[in-house]
Amino acid sequence: MTDHTTAFGADAAAVSSVAMEGATNYFRWQLEVMSSHIGPRVLEIGCGVGEFTRVLLGRERVVSVDLKSDMIEHVRERMAGHAEWYGLVADVTDPSLADQAEVHRCTSVTAINVIEHIEDDEAILAAIRRLLPTGGTAAVLVPAHAALYGTLDEAAGHYRRYTKSEIARKVEAAGFRVDRTMYFNAVGAIGWYVNYRILRIRSVNEGTKAQVGVFDKLIVPVARMAERFVEPPFGISAVCLATAV
Repeated sequence: MTDHTTAFGADAAAVSSVAMEGATNYFRWQLEVMSSHIGPRVLEIGCGVGEFTRVLLGRERVVSVDLKSDMIEHVRERMAGHAEWYGLVADVTDPSLADQAEVHRCTSVTAINVIEHIEDDEAILAAIRRLLPTGGTAAVLVPAHAALYGTLDEAAGHYRRYTKSEIARKVEAAGFRVDRTMYFNAVGAIGWYVNYRILRIRSVNEGTKAQVGVFDKLIVPVARMAERFVEPPFGISAVCLATAV
């Protein structure tokens, strides 16, 4: 298997994707909680190394957009044989992106662990709104709680972490009706705090990869079931589901 930490060098945006690489149950769980706002023709903003892209497959069309050509090329290799996938190297804030035929046909947008990488988060949310028709839907997931901001946030180039009310307010200001907000993955928040606030681990290593493997196989199925019935008061992520108005 390719060492993506090496392959993508110091690319901060790749760090958080690599941290959860191979955690298929986890990404399916993310998809489950956002599925009401992810339609058959979806535009994926910031595909990273393609972990969430994999669970989007099977739809009519999945269009992935990333600023980095090496990311798109890597995902293109992973998506070989999947005719429903299309990749674009582009800046989401470029007004001409909406004129691309593949983008124009999309009626849903996902932005999974993307907004926190952008200094002007309000600008990218406004750009996402411009890419959608009225009535189109958006699923936004961001890191939650400033108190969790740690060494891997720094390494990944995160400008901030959010409360669910903060991300909802910014999404609404961009031209959306917020349909639902929630915190996601409370157990993961505890592990993150220990690893990156207390132990101050500064990179993805074999130890953290092993933790992710155990978490994905043993803990995610239980946590997924629990959070279906009881919405947690905190989490590693904040989710905002919205409709363009």
